[in-house]
Amino acid sequence: MAKKVTEAIATAMAKQNVRMTYPWAAWADGQWWHLEKGVDFYIEAATFRTQAKTWASNHQYIADVRVTEGDDGVVLCFKPE
Repeated sequence: MAKKVTEAIATAMAKQNVRMTYPWAAWADGQWWHLEKGVDFYIEAATFRTQAKTWASNHQYIADVRVTEGDDGVVLCFKPE
């Protein structure tokens, strides 16, 4: 039988199923950024790291991306090649 879900659960499920677009160009300012899982991105930190490196490679940047302890975020810095 179908059950209603809370708004919080529905929102979380929707975020899992929507392809996120990230403001990569804004983050590519040469500064270090700390991004939090569940706030700034909703995928595994290691997967986000891979996406950041792919974006950097496709846009002539070098990405230094580190997963934070506890796998709850990343710190990243993009620099031009």
